[in-house]
Amino acid sequence: MTFSSVRRFDDECTALLDQCFYKNERTTRICLEINYISLMHGHQCEIEDTVELMFVASLGKAQGSIFDLHFSKNFLAHPCCQRAIERRWQPGFKVGQISFLLYFFCPILFLRRGPQRLKRREHRVHGENNYGYSSRVDTVWYRMYYFYTSPNSKYVIDIVFRVFYILFYAFVLVTMTRKTIKVNDLSDFWDEFVISIWQLSYLVEMGMQVNQLGFQEWCRVNETDFYRNIIIMTYIILLCIAVLVPIRLVRIFAIPLADFTFYLSFVYATTRLLKILNVDAFFGSIVLMIQKMIAILVKFLFVFLVFWFTYAVCHISLAGHYKETPNITDITLPWLLFSNGAFEIFGEADDEDKAGNVSDCTQANFNWDDITETSVQCWFKTTMVPIVLFTYMLISSIMLVNLVTALLTKKYEEVSRYSHIYWKYKLYDRLVE
Repeated sequence: MTFSSVRRFDDECTALLDQCFYKNERTTRICLEINYISLMHGHQCEIEDTVELMFVASLGKAQGSIFDLHFSKNFLAHPCCQRAIERRWQPGFKVGQISFLLYFFCPILFLRRGPQRLKRREHRVHGENNYGYSSRVDTVWYRMYYFYTSPNSKYVIDIVFRVFYILFYAFVLVTMTRKTIKVNDLSDFWDEFVISIWQLSYLVEMGMQVNQLGFQEWCRVNETDFYRNIIIMTYIILLCIAVLVPIRLVRIFAIPLADFTFYLSFVYATTRLLKILNVDAFFGSIVLMIQKMIAILVKFLFVFLVFWFTYAVCHISLAGHYKETPNITDITLPWLLFSNGAFEIFGEADDEDKAGNVSDCTQANFNWDDITETSVQCWFKTTMVPIVLFTYMLISSIMLVNLVTALLTKKYEEVSRYSHIYWKYKLYDRLVE
């Protein structure tokens, strides 16, 4: 499917929806929510899949990513779709997200009735044919029931557990003082096992959903959860090796690897909290921009690495850092390559490099009256160190950084044109979840 056909199909579907919406909003919204699988196979069918127009439109984002467009997002951003999504997201009520949190944690606010505080709307109970409507419910208990059983309330509960998980995770990392793992001293890191048990629940949840949907379909819908579970499984395997394997050499390397995946899991969990902001118009747009900008930085990192590696090798050779490190090994050499050139990208250079200080050349001054091999070599190295530093900082800190800034600015302008639509279809994704 070409770019023009995708765009034209999206425009025609949105225009048709717009015509139906203005002729009869109620009937159009009902048509959007019809499950066509149940309609075709009958109500006795045991198929649990849902195929409705908004669901099909939400799948269009996968096709849109091929063309770097927002295919079918205009359809979901239509007022008719948004009203249908809002009624499912908060059935029976229509309040802002901040007000929703206040009512969620302070149920006593339900006693303070008033349209300015809580706009109650007609709550619809979908019957077997999706055409039945219930009468208005006036009691506080019914209002609280519909409030706390809404998808928005379930979403808030999920957020609360995620935040508590991260806070407890942070407490474990801050208070962790052990340097090794021994079977006889399991009481010293019991809190890590609590985190591991919590993480095992994610794996159990994945197994249950994979059993229902299939592995490929689950990975397509829960891509971020898939990578999180990969990190968790790696940590649990390494932890079991560190605790159970009697071979000392294996345990020595398994412990730092387990700690690394333990920290990596925490970093992934905290950054994944940004996902909960997709349901908000302002923060959802920011999350989209961050995702696009990170993709640009990852692609541009290769260009940085070329100049970074070139400077690191030249600087180590000229300044003699390899010679002045007596116990250098194959493990410390990569760190030496990393440390030379990493911070110079941001304009931070050592004073020794600016002055051209070289190992074993502190007192070897160049003199025309007494030219020696040592003096010429030291003059060459002490001169080349600041020149190489200047060239590297000119390319990396000025040219490359400004080029990345220009690319990010261009991407920001492109994303900002569609950001007001992005968070709307993300709200439907949260509703489906």
